[in-house]
Amino acid sequence: MQNSALLTAGVVFLIVAVFHLLRLVFRWEAKIGKLIVPMWVSVAGFILALSLSLWMFSLAYTADNPVTFASDTYIFSSTQSQDFFGEGFFLNLRNGKEFFIYSKPEDNPHDLANTKRKFYALIKARGSFRQPEARMVDVYLSSKYDLNVFAQSHYGFSAEHSSLPAKDYLILAGETRNRGLHKITPMIYYKSLSFGENEIEFSAREISNIKGVVMTTGGSVYIFTIERKDGEPLSVVIAAREENAQEKLTDFMQQVSRISGSDKMIIAKNVQYQHEIFTFDGVRAGWTAFIDNVSIK
Repeated sequence: MQNSALLTAGVVFLIVAVFHLLRLVFRWEAKIGKLIVPMWVSVAGFILALSLSLWMFSLAYTADNPVTFASDTYIFSSTQSQDFFGEGFFLNLRNGKEFFIYSKPEDNPHDLANTKRKFYALIKARGSFRQPEARMVDVYLSSKYDLNVFAQSHYGFSAEHSSLPAKDYLILAGETRNRGLHKITPMIYYKSLSFGENEIEFSAREISNIKGVVMTTGGSVYIFTIERKDGEPLSVVIAAREENAQEKLTDFMQQVSRISGSDKMIIAKNVQYQHEIFTFDGVRAGWTAFIDNVSIK
């Protein structure tokens, strides 16, 4: 809705700008009652209308695809309070703003990763999100990648693992403080974000291959992957904790297999995007959507 309004405004201002330009080129006379409108009015009108038109188009583009980059994951610890620590990532917007999206040690460790995947989907496609006003915080920062050698050599765990217990976050936060690199950054708690619905759809004629059901190496989900002739793969996901999860996903995979090559449409809503999905059958990548958000029509 917002995007359509901005595009409409952009077109209207462009028409006004063209009208002023044509008047200047052909020296059309314009009157308001008995008053003749001088040519300098059209010069100013053309510049103003064209500027507003370009601005509206720019805002429409930004509103439709606002995110440009989501960084690797960092461990943070407040310079003011050792009780405020956790992990997060930097988010860059097309308008030049930067935020640090964070979670706390007591949060579900998979939630932040899923949030980042939603932003990856916005980068790859189009969509929207809303965020509250950020608060400026001075925090020590170290990437989980940079902390990996320290964690493995001193404590025997991988800092890059997506699911760490609270005690490991405490260890990493302490090392981050010791390293002394800090930055004042606008921070937003991931639970305060809201995302607009985004979806992908494609014909079953596009299916080139279906990779079977397999568990991810983290053990949290099962997936199967639909490879496409034109377009990136779609992996359908189900939480491993669900009752009969593997059987449910296998049944749905068989439904997809039966319609392969037909005119049926596969529609996936609330999609995420992953550059790497580590499974016991190798690495997969592309769009992901939970099984409840995927339908055949």
